[in-house]
Amino acid sequence: MFKKAQVGETTSWIFATIVIITIILISLFIVQFYQGKNKEIEELKTVDVVAAKSLFSYILTKNKTEE
Repeated sequence: MFKKAQVGETTSWIFATIVIITIILISLFIVQFYQGKNKEIEELKTVDVVAAKSLFSYILTKNKTEE
């Protein structure tokens, strides 16, 4: 009874998946094209200052309490 509805829904999911994969492949191609010869990716080196200070303070405090 609902076989036509299942076929229609499956067809739309397959079509949507193909469209999404195509968009991803096109965007990857564009990125590769614009990147050109410069294939090195710059790393953003950020440091969480508060976390680093907290860890350092914890280590210093821990060493003092053990003495």
